[in-house]
Amino acid sequence: MTARSTRRRQLTAMLAGALVPLVLLTGMLLPTSFEETEAGWTDTTPIAGEVTASTIPAPMLTRDCEFRPGGLGLAARVRIHWNLPEGYTLQQATLQQATGGVGSILEPVLGFSFSSNTAQNGDGTYTTTIPTGLLGGLLGLGSTMRFGITVEDPSGWRSEPAIIEAQSILLGIGTCEHVTV
Repeated sequence: MTARSTRRRQLTAMLAGALVPLVLLTGMLLPTSFEETEAGWTDTTPIAGEVTASTIPAPMLTRDCEFRPGGLGLAARVRIHWNLPEGYTLQQATLQQATGGVGSILEPVLGFSFSSNTAQNGDGTYTTTIPTGLLGGLLGLGSTMRFGITVEDPSGWRSEPAIIEAQSILLGIGTCEHVTV
């Protein structure tokens, strides 16, 4: 390397060393385009309002429920007599069951066609017949079953259930009573 090229490199490095801080200092001193604003959500104007929710009317139990034992309990069944709230259809009704007695959660009855096992009576009310099965009717052994009928409105809200409780004791002997009226 010649003395001339070495001197040129030193001069370039010195100029670069002086320009970098100058460019940084210039960038810090230039005005920015950000300005302070007062956020709109800090307004302290009081607002009042009212929230309401509709109540979905529950189906009504119209007569005492029945425990029908069948022959030796082999065809035991429970009949629920009920009526829809005004403005609702059978397609909006659902049968739920709980087998643990008082305090058990009602759940949809699987493998049971509610509409196929529900008949409309001459007075416009309904009767739903629920087969309790071989173990519930024949052996029973004090098993308690709770059934509830609810209706659901188009938004998906469900009514409180109209609940009955059936108990099979032994050999098809059983009881049935309303829990809600």
